[in-house]
Amino acid sequence: MSSLEEILTRKIEREKKARLAAEAKLEEYSRNIYLTQQELEKNQRKTEQRKQDLEFLHATASHVNSNLSLTELLNESVRTISLYTKAQSATWFKVGEDGELIAESPVIWSCEDKWSADNSDLAFIHETFLTCDMTQQSQWVLVPMSDDEFTADQIGMTTFLPLPSDSSHHSVIAFMYAEDVLEEEKLYALDTARDHIVSGVKRRLSEQKIQHRNKQLQEAVSRLKIAQKQLIQSEKMASLGQLAAGVAHEINNPIGFVRSNLQVLGDYHQTFNKAFEAVNDAIMSGTHDKSTLLELAAQFELKDLLQDSQAIIKTNLNGIDRVKAIVDGLRTFSHAGEDNQSLISVEECLGSALQMVNNELKYKHQLDYQIPDQLPQIVGNSNQIQQVFINLFINAADAMENGGILRVIAQYQNEAIVVTVADNGSGMSDDVKNKLFTPFFTTKAVGSGTGLGLSIVSAILEAHDVQIKVDSEINKGTCFTLRFPVANSV
Repeated sequence: MSSLEEILTRKIEREKKARLAAEAKLEEYSRNIYLTQQELEKNQRKTEQRKQDLEFLHATASHVNSNLSLTELLNESVRTISLYTKAQSATWFKVGEDGELIAESPVIWSCEDKWSADNSDLAFIHETFLTCDMTQQSQWVLVPMSDDEFTADQIGMTTFLPLPSDSSHHSVIAFMYAEDVLEEEKLYALDTARDHIVSGVKRRLSEQKIQHRNKQLQEAVSRLKIAQKQLIQSEKMASLGQLAAGVAHEINNPIGFVRSNLQVLGDYHQTFNKAFEAVNDAIMSGTHDKSTLLELAAQFELKDLLQDSQAIIKTNLNGIDRVKAIVDGLRTFSHAGEDNQSLISVEECLGSALQMVNNELKYKHQLDYQIPDQLPQIVGNSNQIQQVFINLFINAADAMENGGILRVIAQYQNEAIVVTVADNGSGMSDDVKNKLFTPFFTTKAVGSGTGLGLSIVSAILEAHDVQIKVDSEINKGTCFTLRFPVANSV
């Protein structure tokens, strides 16, 4: 072989080895690219799965933290889990303590992404549920469909999630799958979703309990308000009974002198008739000159009678006004009225109350009444405030059996009207003072008091945001101090 041939042969060998080396490197590079691509696709699938997991958990948490009702929360949970796990069908239902279905008919969420009223799978789901051990409350229970006793087409597994309950029944979420296994990653997400759903159910059950309890409390408060209103009205009637004799006397006095005055006016009327007849006779006889008429006027004392008649009429009108005021006070005080509050005058309430108890006070007691004009108005119920003062005045009179001084003083102080009702009667011990506003507690003899007056006074004042203070000393008297917030400071 010539040297040229050898050179060409070696060159060919070198090129062959170089080509083989290049092919080997290319194959290794291609393999690395393939493996990298496979890893990227795997990571992409994992990322997509994580995204789905996060979206699923976010949706579940959003439902739990929303204002959905319990039924709406269970519906949304069934729908969301079904879409996430690709369940063939799903539902939720209620069962009693014996496992029996509650009469409500749940709807089925189908794999076609819609709700259906066709409950053909419900009997199978419930039958499967009855065979499960549900001692693990609020835990997923997975039931593979491998037993021959269940012959549902294309059912590989059924899962249940019993939920908390506060009554004789509880709710269960159920899903059916064509496969007999769920991916491990989805099981992790389902466990997290389960925790969210269980906490959401517990919160809504607690809210239902609170709402039910609030409703009961509102009904109880309404009944108490009605009872309190009836109690206040009954105490009004008791006070009226105690005042009845005095009120009757107060009415009889003006009625008596009005009747007497009317009898006098009747006599005057007869005299006027006689004078008219005498004047008429004088006119008919033609002797009706001025002197004759003056003599007739003097004879029948017409001038005096006219002046006296005017005075009698004015006195009668005053008496009638007095009776009307007493009757109006009785009607106002005895009327059940409304609970509505409005702008009222404290001095008018005090005046009306004193008028009501006047007969209890005027014969044995002195009244020191210091009420300035034009006190600011307060917001309140005039009937109830009047009742407060009547109770305090009656109690003060009872505490002064042998007579005494009742001091009623009102003044404007620091955005409030301060009213003091004080007596110099028998006073109270500290033990009696501590029980003063206790219902049915009374120091009066049996049959002389209900023991409700001051307890009702306390309730009325509390409803009006009125502060009350009691100072008392044995044999020295008692002083009640009431502080009414004025209207512009309420």
